[in-house]
Amino acid sequence: MPALPSSIMGFSHLHLRDLAKRDSNMGYAIPPTVIVLLIIFGAACVVACAFAVYQLFGNSMNAENWGVRTPEQDEYMREVRHRNVSGLMGTGAAGRRARKQGGAYAEFDSRESGSYTG
Repeated sequence: MPALPSSIMGFSHLHLRDLAKRDSNMGYAIPPTVIVLLIIFGAACVVACAFAVYQLFGNSMNAENWGVRTPEQDEYMREVRHRNVSGLMGTGAAGRRARKQGGAYAEFDSRESGSYTG
């Protein structure tokens, strides 16, 4: 049987080589295997994010222990509070000394709701 010309079969502009090349990636720029792996990776990321949100907001198993601090943490918080208050008192004392001596803060009177008296 003689071979039919390709124009009769409707493949006038396509060659078998082009068809094989096109079908290897199904017309996509990246192989289907990579697409499937990316989808699996994306689904794993969504599951991990959902688990993190659940642990942050929805974990009620340890609700009775929530907010309970250890004595070490209470002591540390007391130390930090004391340092902050001491620092604020030192800053206030420096401002009062500067006002008394007519320094840079002399024109600012904090007793009058922070108004500028200059």
